[in-house]
Amino acid sequence: MLQKTRLRHLNSIVIRDSLRNELAKQMRIEEEMREKRKQQKMEIEKLNNMINHAEVSTSCMIEWSV
Repeated sequence: MLQKTRLRHLNSIVIRDSLRNELAKQMRIEEEMREKRKQQKMEIEKLNNMINHAEVSTSCMIEWSV
């Protein structure tokens, strides 16, 4: 009886540790994804600024040529 109880307890500990490890892994993945999204947003902002600058330059050139 005591041996079964110890075995169940050890099994519970193994399951708990496994779940903790999985949670930590998922949290790392989430943080990596959050960082990647942040970098992508910054890249999109940079590209938008480049496009806006090109549009302003083009419209200025058109006005000067008229």
